[in-house]
Amino acid sequence: MEVCVDGVWEQAQLQAPTGRHAWRGWTFTWIATPGSHDLACRATDSTGQTQPETPEWNYQGMGNNDIQRLAVTVRE
Repeated sequence: MEVCVDGVWEQAQLQAPTGRHAWRGWTFTWIATPGSHDLACRATDSTGQTQPETPEWNYQGMGNNDIQRLAVTVRE
């Protein structure tokens, strides 16, 4: 798991797995500063496949697996 803050990717800390195919929790410590910031996160699976930058289109619209992004504003 990686987290991107304003264009810089860093490793997140993974929690212990609860099962072979289970979701896995993670944490990331960010020392936020006032202003606008762009955040994103992406995962890489055990085969080395990383989430794509843009969604891969399919007929039924399933498999929304692209990198999730969020714009935030930090105030004092």
